[in-house]
Amino acid sequence: MKQEEERRRLGRMIKNKPLLRAGVFAVLLLTAAGLSFFAGSNEEAPALTETNQTEVQDSQETAVSEIWVHVAGAVAQPGVVKIPEGSRVIEAIEAAGGLLPEADSTNLNFAAQAQDGQKINVAYAGESASEETGSGLININTADEKTLQELPGIGEVTAANIKAYRESNGPFSSKEQIKEVPRIGDKLFAQIEDLICI
Repeated sequence: MKQEEERRRLGRMIKNKPLLRAGVFAVLLLTAAGLSFFAGSNEEAPALTETNQTEVQDSQETAVSEIWVHVAGAVAQPGVVKIPEGSRVIEAIEAAGGLLPEADSTNLNFAAQAQDGQKINVAYAGESASEETGSGLININTADEKTLQELPGIGEVTAANIKAYRESNGPFSSKEQIKEVPRIGDKLFAQIEDLICI
């Protein structure tokens, strides 16, 4: 009788051993997975950090971009000024000490964006554009409508178009740019090219 019971108990133990082994194996697997998860979560992402540093550096370089503008005529300190890129004509004039009391700014577009290498001529009151250049040439950036009409082929309408173009687009950066004004083509430009300046 006792031998019979011993045999049954031994048989049960043998049957349960694979289950016991499987349980221990499962616990070991879960422990290893947990450890590797926590170890991985502490790692940094260097590529992301490098990208952020590059973006910050690029934005700093953009923030400090500057242009050089020549401000001449009726300003307190005529000469070349350095101003931030994207500045307006008024800011270039302020950098040159501001307008003198005798300045005539009626032909200036203060809101136009200043360009690198641009020359801004501020006329004195009562001064015509041809007197301003000192060379007998008419400055198409500063001449009033009456002075522009002294040019061959330029009437009231075309002179008004030139003034409107300057107010919308800022000063001309080259003499050839005047051909973008309505009613001024290659033929008319050929007639006035040697009589104008910027």
